[in-house]
Amino acid sequence: MCEFKVNKVINAISQKLNEIFGDEYSIETDEVIQGFKGPCFFIHQFNGNRQHFRGKRYKSNLNFEIIGFSKNDTLEELNEMAECLYQIEYLTLDNKDILRCINMDYKIEDKVLHFMFDINNFLYLEEAIPDKMENISINGEVKEDA
Repeated sequence: MCEFKVNKVINAISQKLNEIFGDEYSIETDEVIQGFKGPCFFIHQFNGNRQHFRGKRYKSNLNFEIIGFSKNDTLEELNEMAECLYQIEYLTLDNKDILRCINMDYKIEDKVLHFMFDINNFLYLEEAIPDKMENISINGEVKEDA
């Protein structure tokens, strides 16, 4: 089983958002639902790939977007939210691994904040160890030279 899972990263993002903004902001990891109330964030993982390196090493590339809605729908509040989101640069997973967010960028369109970033990580995937044989017997003869 691989140790690096997207859901663990999403949980770490959610915890970091809660640390930065507190309980006033709701944090959703599913799609944007009708009739939601701001202020809130939606965490969206929109792309991912994995490259094989030598041996059992892989490079995982994940692309995320945090969609933010302010309380009063003001541009000033959205700009403040965007600046605060740069604090998610370092994320701590449940197992205490630390991931770094890179390529952080944001835009504001139609009173909605779109904060994008990438997480690149190297993985070492263990192979499943097959069951060992319990007993083996070998019968053999020595061939005589003629």
